[in-house]
Amino acid sequence: LSEYTGIPLVLKSKEEEEEDRKKEALYQFNERVRVYFQKNFQTSAGEVAMKYLLERGLYEDEVRIFGIGYALPGFQNLAKDFIRSEAETKMAEALGLLKRQDQNRDPYDFFRNRIMFPVIDARGRTIAFSGRILGNSEEAKYINSPNSSIYDKSRSFYNLN
Repeated sequence: LSEYTGIPLVLKSKEEEEEDRKKEALYQFNERVRVYFQKNFQTSAGEVAMKYLLERGLYEDEVRIFGIGYALPGFQNLAKDFIRSEAETKMAEALGLLKRQDQNRDPYDFFRNRIMFPVIDARGRTIAFSGRILGNSEEAKYINSPNSSIYDKSRSFYNLN
């Protein structure tokens, strides 16, 4: 087919294949985090968050369709309830879901007490998150995932999928 069409086949190097495998693991991890955030609506704090969304005019079906979730208050929810290994901790840090003040301290949840909007690429993969603070706070109203190997803010558009 390549010969027939005149389009040359480009073979990937082992390094490129390894990079693709790492990226695929990050996509899968982000998808699991998206589901985790959605399940948080089933907690007592999550019920308050869902009530907030309903009062703002959203319907539960819309919340489900758009994959909207909730990051629980506190600094160790994702780190303690979701992360299962050091490899997952590294992925969460690479994606900006966990932060560290320094290497000698435990990582903490970057998104806390926020309505979570997944950023999904045109291929349907969860590439990042945007979080809106629930209620009034001195913190920023919206915070976003930092750029990563799977997310470039300047090349992404919310709800493009």
